[in-house]
Formats: sequence, C-alpha cells, structure tokens
Amino acid sequence: MSIMDANVFFKNIETLTLRRDNLLRKFRRLLRDYAKGRIELDDVLDILKTLRRSRRALTKLLRDRLGIYNDIREGYLELVGTLLEFTTIVAINEEEELLRRLGKVFEKKGVKDSNIFNELRNDLEEVKELSKLVTEFLNGLYRSR
Repeated sequence: MSIMDANVFFKNIETLTLRRDNLLRKFRRLLRDYAKGRIELDDVLDILKTLRRSRRALTKLLRDRLGIYNDIREGYLELVGTLLEFTTIVAINEEEELLRRLGKVFEKKGVKDSNIFNELRNDLEEVKELSKLVTEFLNGLYRSR
C-alpha cells in the first residue's frame, strides 16, 4: 500500500468512525423522543437506514483490506488501531444496545410490521458481523507489527 493509499484508508476509517459516532448519538436521541411519543416512526427508520449504510460501508472497507496489514505504513498502524478499538469498545456495543432497546420500544408501542422487525434482526446480525470483522482486523494488524 503506497503512502497515498494508507492515507486514504486511514481517512476513510476516520470519516466512517466519526460519522457512525454522530449517527449513534442522533439515534439515541431520536429513540428517546420516539419512546416518549415526540416523533414519528419514520424519523427513527430514516436514521436506521443512514446508520445501516454507514455500517455497511465500514464493513466493506475492512473486508476489502483484510489480510493486507503489512501494507499499512507504520505511521498509520496506531491510528487505524485506535479508531478500530473505539469502534469495537464503544460504537458496536452502543449500536447493539440501541437496536435492542428499539425492538423493546416497538413492542411496547405495538408496532406489528414484520418487515421492521426483520430489518432490526438483520441489523443486529450485521453489527455482530462487523464486530467479528473489526476484531479479526485488529488481531491481524497487531500481529503484523
């Protein structure tokens, strides 16, 4: 990986990590407002779609780079590792918690749409997949040092 590629890879991870962090904060706020009846279901579903796209983009980025850790320049190893550790420790756990909480709120509010529940289950599976992928990437990254 050239210096330019390493820089772009790091920048993409940084951008996606920050975007997901902002989306998760917004999701938390919207979930609270939805539970209290202040906003409509569509508002929550919109943020879920955006969060889903962001999660899938990060998953694709990592999957495409899986196994080529040695190509990440020394200056970027620690930066990439730090962002991915944040993703593992904070973002993935928070996203999983919020998705589970949303399922409970849906049940409490009497949401009956099976497509919504299927999407929620798929989201939880994708979060688990991302968690495994990030862990695998981090393990490979640290082994390559």
